[in-house]
Amino acid sequence: MSNLTNKYGGGIRKRGNNYYYYFDGKKVNGKRNKIEKSARTSEKEKALIMLEKAIELYYDSEIENELENIGFAEAREKFLEEYALPNLKGSSYYNYKQILNKPQIKPLEVFYLKDITVTHIQNIINSMSLHGFNKNMVKNTLYTLSAVFKYMIKLGYINDNPCSKVTISRNTKEPEGKKALTRDEVITILDHFANTDNWLSIVLPLYTGMRLGECCALRWENVDLDKDLIYIRENLSYDSNRKWIITTPKTKSSVRDISIPLPLHKALEWQIERNKANGIVTTPNTHVLIRDDGVDVSHARLQYLGKVINYELGIKFNYHNLRHTYATLLIENGANIKDVSTLLGHSTITTTMDTYVNSTDNMRKNTMNVLNTFIDE
Repeated sequence: MSNLTNKYGGGIRKRGNNYYYYFDGKKVNGKRNKIEKSARTSEKEKALIMLEKAIELYYDSEIENELENIGFAEAREKFLEEYALPNLKGSSYYNYKQILNKPQIKPLEVFYLKDITVTHIQNIINSMSLHGFNKNMVKNTLYTLSAVFKYMIKLGYINDNPCSKVTISRNTKEPEGKKALTRDEVITILDHFANTDNWLSIVLPLYTGMRLGECCALRWENVDLDKDLIYIRENLSYDSNRKWIITTPKTKSSVRDISIPLPLHKALEWQIERNKANGIVTTPNTHVLIRDDGVDVSHARLQYLGKVINYELGIKFNYHNLRHTYATLLIENGANIKDVSTLLGHSTITTTMDTYVNSTDNMRKNTMNVLNTFIDE
């Protein structure tokens, strides 16, 4: 490397097929300003030459930062590769990537980042609302765009976040509320899958409120039938390449212990006996949800069960309904909100209240009964 490159901490590294060059720029607000850009070549020598030219141009010009004209598309990739990929779980990275590559975002790709205004972002949000996207989808899009601009502010490319002044229309449709299954619906579903290798896949989240990924990842080493406890320590999720992997639970609060009710205790014992009948040796490493052929139950399998329940049984259903039913039953029967929040693995009680506790018919009736008998008592 030349003296110029050594002086400004320059170097190159390969990402995919192309090289990127980097060096230390002038400090922004007293903080280090690392500059990195694609050399647009797969040849090392050419990349080194471009690095030299970039440093020379940067420090010989009057421009404070030659990359101040970074385009939105390049900023998006910088955010995904430098922030999201190393700091977030694979599934979160993929969700960010999916949102930032939506067709609705494409109009921003013709602009330099510094030229994007509140109006540009507001037009995207308004268009999504008008075209039927529900409020959660619109909010997630705005949140993700805002995260990109915040990261670029941190790096010194821009000074303001245009997303901060954007509003979401009151007319944006609300997402469909999460539905607790009725007692009759639960009985119909359980009867349909009774004595099959799908039965425990329904019973487990119904009696624990476990998430889909937590159910798929659960192994017998984390089930204590003597103490009637399930230890949530793992989650099945996908990485940044959309490959399924066993990872840690969703958040720190998701690491928790859940008591095993008697019906679930019996179901777990039933599964052990079923494994034995099918020639499957149940070890601590064996997954709890397993098919009769010895294959672990996957996300796809549980999604298939949802289709069966929807189309064959005529019950509007997705797998999360079982978790919601668990939470709703506990709340309706007087369980402490804080305890329910802990069992669900939520970080705050507010999440539990906002997400799972609706004003159900049973809760309304119980409230009226209290009011109706208040004076008489």
